Amino acid sequence: MTDFTAIKNSIDAVRADIPEGVRLVAATKTVSPEVINFAFRSGITEIGENRVEELCAKYPYLELPEGAKIHFIGTLQRRKVRSIIDKVDMIESLDNLALAAGIVGWGGVSVHMQTAAVLNGTNIKGALHFAGRLISAATAAVLAYALGILFIS
Repeated sequence: MTDFTAIKNSIDAVRADIPEGVRLVAATKTVSPEVINFAFRSGITEIGENRVEELCAKYPYLELPEGAKIHFIGTLQRRKVRSIIDKVDMIESLDNLALAAGIVGWGGVSVHMQTAAVLNGTNIKGALHFAGRLISAATAAVLAYALGILFIS
């Protein structure tokens, strides 16, 4: 049986210990949607999940309050990006350019600048190079399409 009083007391104690302006992200590994929803009602606004399958299983049962954010904090494989791209607000574990390209690919052009900003804050070298290559690839695709219309049609 879940001790909701203990959870509320823990949340209050952590909040009292952190400086103003610091965001609290509650890790939810192995935590049930019922407990996560209680944490939201107790003032938690950001959660972090580290397993794709667990996040996908819990997501339909989460009662997300206005402004709530979900972080993915575990290792993410490129083949699993599409499973979470519409569920998370931040991928904390971005560690390579191939994964960044997968995120941009599944998230669409709208996440391009966000991805470049995230890359800039990591230890990945060449974030600007990545952005340049993405623009270059998009330009090449448009050119190839136009040439196809001109010469194949």
